[in-house]
Parts: sequence; structure tokens; C-alpha cells
Amino acid sequence: MPYFERADTPVLLAAYTFSDYTCSMNILVVDDHSEVRTSIAQFITALGHTVVEAVSGNQAIGMIHANAISLIISDINMPNGDGFELLAVVNDMEHAPPVALMTAFGDNEVGIRALKSGACDYIHKPIDVRDIHNLLTTVESVTQLPAKQTLQHEADGIIVYSSKIAEQLRLCERIHTTPELPAFISGKTGTGKELFARRIHHGGNFHNTDPFIAVNCAAIAPSLFEAELFGYADGAFTGATTGGAKGKLALAAGGTVFLDEIAELPKDQQAKLLRVLESKRWYPIGSDTEEHLQARIVCAANVNLLEHVQSGAFREDLYYRLKVLRIQLPPLCEEPNAIPLLAQEFANDCRTKWGRGFTSIEDRAAALLSAAPWPGNIRQLRHYVEELCMLHDDTVLREHMLVPKGNPATETFAKPNRKASAIIIPQLLLTPDAEDLPDDHFPLETFQAALIAAALKKHHYSPVKAAAYLGISRKVLYTLRKRYGLLKERDDTH
Repeated sequence: MPYFERADTPVLLAAYTFSDYTCSMNILVVDDHSEVRTSIAQFITALGHTVVEAVSGNQAIGMIHANAISLIISDINMPNGDGFELLAVVNDMEHAPPVALMTAFGDNEVGIRALKSGACDYIHKPIDVRDIHNLLTTVESVTQLPAKQTLQHEADGIIVYSSKIAEQLRLCERIHTTPELPAFISGKTGTGKELFARRIHHGGNFHNTDPFIAVNCAAIAPSLFEAELFGYADGAFTGATTGGAKGKLALAAGGTVFLDEIAELPKDQQAKLLRVLESKRWYPIGSDTEEHLQARIVCAANVNLLEHVQSGAFREDLYYRLKVLRIQLPPLCEEPNAIPLLAQEFANDCRTKWGRGFTSIEDRAAALLSAAPWPGNIRQLRHYVEELCMLHDDTVLREHMLVPKGNPATETFAKPNRKASAIIIPQLLLTPDAEDLPDDHFPLETFQAALIAAALKKHHYSPVKAAAYLGISRKVLYTLRKRYGLLKERDDTH
């Protein structure tokens, strides 16, 4: 294969098997040299993909829609429509496949121009098959994500919208088998902590009738907390109920006590809770009869409990006692691709309950939903969708409905979600009617350098992970880092 850089191409090909890919893609290879097209096509076909060939940019344009192309790999210098002309036409398509450009000149300036023009990558000739393999892997992972992502509904109301949620759900069911140990759930407001506490309680047995008692620690006056949790005897204090009263720990015998917002627990009560967790017994207020713990204890916090420990507001020994079995619920902004799916699901609920709600979401509205930070997470998204369904009769959720002037909800979309995917952010910034760009100038290279630096930091300066995240090859990432002075000494060896 004279057009490949590597002499050991057959050996490398044996290492790259069809099992590396989750699906077969239709790939359009465009080059006016038949030898180049054949060499690339043979390699890609051996990986389990389908290849369509074109000799010019003009010929390629007619093949894109007819063949449901997933990726275009095109030479730059060709008669009858060069690579940049083809790229410009593809960029104007509604459902444009990604384009990677090839150049024989080895000129990094041409590569930079390709990226600025909208190419997903550029490849130098002679071609290294590893670059082709990395390109296919990246494109497959990006293009297949929305198709793979689905919602799974649980009978207890939990919606599984990501692998992280699914894993925490499985962990809940494992924790269910050890009722003698306390469990701790951490997560921001609106992430569904009580739903996951209930899953720990019933362990997937949705017909479980054992008591589940939820206690909001922030809603109970400090002076009443001990009586609420531990109970009291007759005449224990002024105003005590005649005959005394059982506390939540006793009432939940055989079941679960859920202590939400545990960070708000008074410091003196923290010591008493720790003793109950360790000794499994306590005395009700005013009683000399010891009671034994027969309930599971699940706690939750929407703040960083370790910071409360460091500030002295929360006991360190209680913190470490609670965190043995821990569930961590991610914020919604970490799964931007799931947000439109959830919004549509909540709209479907509105149609079921009230007979009104949108049946689809236009692309620009979906991008706005995905890029918003949603500090209130699932709960905020659900309430916002319910509001939209009540305010609008349209069956399509449109962009203008999300940002009406004078609507306080606009604040949701004024602070973009920093964790939204790199595909969504440019769409929001570069819409023709974008109003949030700087007035004087906005150098593309400055934005690109900042984006690359942020991607590297996000992935702990791993070039492999950062390149995959940005949808470019490691070689392209190295070139851009060198151009913008983002290389570290250890990277100079490439």
C-alpha cells in the first residue's frame, strides 16, 4: 500500500477489528487519484464499514444524501470542486456529516484553515492508518451518542437517563442488603435523593410495605429535633403529649428513616445520632427504658459535607461513619444530551394529565435546553416544562418560547452550562442572530486556544482524552497546542 505511511499496515490492520466499533458507518472517500481511494477504502472496509467513492467534490455532493453518509474523507486539491468547496456546501446542509480533509503538503496552516472552516479533522499524506482509525472511532462515538441514549422508567418514579444514574441505582440495591449499615446520598437540589433513598429501602421490591419515614432536618426547630427523632416519655417536658410519643426511629421499626439535609442537624444532636449508629440503642427523653434500633438510617445532603466538617459545623466522626455506603447523584448539567429527552418526557406527562403539551422540540430549542445550567436539576426542568405546556398551545417547543422578554425563566438560559458538549456550545455562539458576542472583536484563534486549554484541564491534561472530547485526532491536538503555546515540556516528544 504505497499511499500509507506505515510499512506494517497489514499488521496494524489485524489489530483493528470490527469489534472496535458499535455500528457500521457509510463513509464517502473523495480523491481524484484512484490509488489513494482504493488504499483508504480497503482499510476502512476491512474494519467493517461501507465505503462510497467519488473523484471530485462536485460528484461527492450528489452522493451524500443518496447514501446516508456518516463521514466524508476528502482530498483538498482536486479538479471540479476541491475539498474546501465541498466542505462549504456540506456545512450548509441541515444534517451535515462530519468532514475530514487530506493534504499532501504537510502544511499545518492548511490544517488550521480546515478546522476553522468546519472540518472535524485533517490528515496528512502519506496517511498513517492510526489516524484513520482514530478518526473513525471519534466520529462513531459522537454520532451514535444521541441515538443510543434512551430513558428507562422505573416503577418507583426514577428515570434512568445516563450510565451514572444506572450505576448508582444498582449500588442502591446492593446497599439494600445491608440494613445494619447507614447510607449517605449526596446530590444537588432536585436530583432525586429521596427517590434513591426509597430504592435503598425497598431494593427493587416495589410492593414493599415496610415503613419509610422521611425527616427534613432543616424544617425542624433545633429544640424539637431530639423529641422528633428519639421520642419522649409522659411528662418529659412542658407541653408533652399525655402518655408520651414515639420518635421517628421507633416508628420506622422494620423499615427506614430518611434524614434529609443532614448538614442542618444541630451539633449537639449529631453526637446523639452517632451514638445510635454505633450502639444501635437510645433513651427517649425523660425515659429510663432503653430502646433498640430496628430501622435502617439513610442520610442525604445537598451541600459538600466535608466542607462543613472542615469548618467545624459537622462532626468529623459522624461524617466518616455515614460515608461508608455512599450514593453520589450527578447534576443534570453533566448529561446535556439527555436534557431534551427528559423535557419531551415531561411534556408527554403533561399531555396525559392535562391534555396539552408539545410533541417535539426544534433543534435550536433543544440546544438551548442542553446548554442551560439547571441548578434545580430534574425538578427544575420538570416544573419549567410544565409551565411551558400551560403557556403555549403549539405542539412544537420552539426557541422563542424559552427566552421570552421579561420572563424570569430567561435567567436559566443566560448562564450557559459549562459542561455541555463541545458540539452544542459553538452552535449557540455562532448562530446568525447571536447577541452575546463581544461588540469590538472576537478572534477565532483566541476562542480556539481557550477551548483547547479548557478541554485539557477537564481531562487532567490527557492528550488522548482531550482529543476524543474535542472530536479531533491526537496529531491535530498536538499541532494546535504547539501553535498556541499549550505544550508542556514532557509533551515535546509527542
